[in-house]
Amino acid sequence: MTARASAPATQPSDDAGPDHIWAVLVPALIAILCYLPALRNGFALDDVIIVANDGALHHLSTLAAALARPYWYDVGHLYRPLTTLAFGLEWWAGRGTPVLFHAVNIAWHAGVSAMVARLALRWWPAPVALGAGLWFAIYPVHAEAVANIVGRSELVCGAALIGLVLVATSPVLARGALQTAGPPVGRLTLWMAFALAIGAMGSKETGAVAPVLAWAAAITPLPGDRRTAAIRHAQALRLAGAAAAGVGCLLAARWLILGTFAGDSPHYAFELARGWSGTLVALATVPHALALMLVPQPPRLDYSPPDSAILHPDPVLVLLGAAIVVACLAIAGRHVRRPAAWSFVACFAALTYAPVSNLVVRSGVVVADRTLYSPSVAVAIAAGAGLMAAWTSRRWVVAGATGAVAAMGLWFTVGSLSAWKDSPSAFEAIRERSPSSYLGHFTTAEVRDRANDPLGAAREYAIAAALTPHNAAVLYMAAANAIRLRDTTRALGLLTRAVALRPDGARTRTALVGIELERGDTASARAQLRDGLVIDSTQRAWREELRKIGG
Repeated sequence: MTARASAPATQPSDDAGPDHIWAVLVPALIAILCYLPALRNGFALDDVIIVANDGALHHLSTLAAALARPYWYDVGHLYRPLTTLAFGLEWWAGRGTPVLFHAVNIAWHAGVSAMVARLALRWWPAPVALGAGLWFAIYPVHAEAVANIVGRSELVCGAALIGLVLVATSPVLARGALQTAGPPVGRLTLWMAFALAIGAMGSKETGAVAPVLAWAAAITPLPGDRRTAAIRHAQALRLAGAAAAGVGCLLAARWLILGTFAGDSPHYAFELARGWSGTLVALATVPHALALMLVPQPPRLDYSPPDSAILHPDPVLVLLGAAIVVACLAIAGRHVRRPAAWSFVACFAALTYAPVSNLVVRSGVVVADRTLYSPSVAVAIAAGAGLMAAWTSRRWVVAGATGAVAAMGLWFTVGSLSAWKDSPSAFEAIRERSPSSYLGHFTTAEVRDRANDPLGAAREYAIAAALTPHNAAVLYMAAANAIRLRDTTRALGLLTRAVALRPDGARTRTALVGIELERGDTASARAQLRDGLVIDSTQRAWREELRKIGG
């Protein structure tokens, strides 16, 4: 990508002139048209717990209390008060209809697509901005964030972070510095940086990078920028300080509500692979995340790896992931020394991916389409710049190929939206599109069990248990299904493995004792109860059962 060609200027000009409005509005319009089918969707997956089943959101009188508790109120994880507030107000305004939630998501995505184009206009001409905005509007990696209601966190956080960058790169800062021969940053600008950082952090944990992002943006020179590096750095420090104050306010609230700054439960993969082994898994995931942003493909809804890939990650992927991380660090170092538009855009991607990469802290997902919403801004701008370069140099094959890729992305996006119609549809989509993920088979099995199809459920549980043989929760549910089918031999084997994996699992041990007693193996049942009481002496039911069988 090359900076916008322009004649020497005494000061940066405003990039939002009337001749550039179309480059901003067209992506927004296309984003709306692309996602209109999502209005037919209901509540799916996490929407059910976070929105549909949360009684505190359904009444204005209890909404304030909902803001003083974790986002995942049922397990005490995460704190996203702005997302919670928005859901409560929308439930009240729409009387619980999912249509309003989906409409607001679509509106946010349209706005962010326009903001991506506006960001590109800071350094590149209108055709690049148009291409970037359109690419962002239709790319399938964003489908989950837009079509699934709880993706709102990603949308609002992304909007706030791009807004912060636009504030930090405003031509007003450059003009003011030249007029006063100093690094002035007005109070309004600082308050805007503060508020946008709160908006980002109050919506998603990725907002924690707001101060660094503001600093990296502010040191980047604009076309025709005559500020010295010292002035830009002085302005950057003030903006970063304002953003840090906003993030600090949310971190303080987070500590008061959760008692911790992290607050998420690590994905099963990082319980199985701890420490350095978990880092290898995270590194192997980096190329996968990059491929999702670069190559349009149907959203798979879940990318949980099988146990074999967790315990033995592909060394080629690990090395490639490490190389990508090193390259990002090198670009960041280069940006600090010689800031440029292209290096800042790369830093934007790296910074917004870092909190969800599992390299810094372990999160609740290994990789997910929705977590790539903000990092993919860089890919969109690169696509816009590449398309313009191919067009102006008359490389029609490259331009045509880029257009074909974009068209394919649009096709995948529109075709995938019905996957979030409801939870059963989502479970089936995971099962079909991501066969190596245990989750699709596991959740499909649960649905079939509830639909009084225990044999169909047993087949899916068997596949899930084969993919994740170290997952005690999956083994327990497979055993419960086997008990329903009166296959006590299979249930005994599954429960024995589950207890060995999670000795503190009370319900699993209780079920195992019941099977052993049913089969007349009192000695084994007695041993299980004694071992359980050593781990948890408060289990009165175990103590009473042990007394009954002569323990």
